[in-house]
Amino acid sequence: AATANGRYTGMQIFASLRSQLPYVPVFVTTVIRDSHILEWLSKQTNCQVFLKPFDISMLVREIERAFQRLAPLLIRRLGDCPSGWGHFRQYELVCAEILEFLFVPPLPDIVTQCRTQEGHEIRDAVLLNYGASGFWADISSEFDARNIPCEFKNLREGIGTREVQQLRIRLDKPSLGRFGLVLSRIPPSKAAVIEQRNAYLASPRKLSLFLDDEVLIEMVKTKSQGGHPELILQRLKTTFELGL
Repeated sequence: AATANGRYTGMQIFASLRSQLPYVPVFVTTVIRDSHILEWLSKQTNCQVFLKPFDISMLVREIERAFQRLAPLLIRRLGDCPSGWGHFRQYELVCAEILEFLFVPPLPDIVTQCRTQEGHEIRDAVLLNYGASGFWADISSEFDARNIPCEFKNLREGIGTREVQQLRIRLDKPSLGRFGLVLSRIPPSKAAVIEQRNAYLASPRKLSLFLDDEVLIEMVKTKSQGGHPELILQRLKTTFELGL
């Protein structure tokens, strides 16, 4: 239906989605045959329009093809993103899209650039964890992690104590739980690993898992092949626990 100012609600939703996740494939199903709307959609990147009625099997095939094309695209975009503060926004965008590709579903959604009520703090991304079984249910039970904060650190060097402490402070908030992810370009420093261990041994214990480029690429490939990337998170968690 048209909004009061003559624009269609679907166009506004599409524009909002594109501003947050510019490379994610979008499939539009509509009964609208307005030439202006259809022309606008045809010019959008990675967007396909299906006019109702249509063959649902065709839509399913196109979604499967887009899914297969997305994995190498995400890997390439991650590799093309330079490290360093000047490229932090580019890194945030590709990391958010990778997390969505990996975990939505089974998780219901990822919220990017999430601002606290006071407005003083912005979280890079938060995965909403309503997992009913498997790894996500275990994390929710063990760490009371209904929402999982994800920090993106586009640093040339390995993350240090400061970056882990930032997430550790955020994990004090009851609305988030005590489990988070830190994404960075290379493996963490020894100081970061020590801080990770201290947070886990404290009361109540908190756990941050570190995901560098190599781990992210492994997870994307696993997902594209029909596997479960959360099992790689389980592997990282188990390796950490056994090393205590």
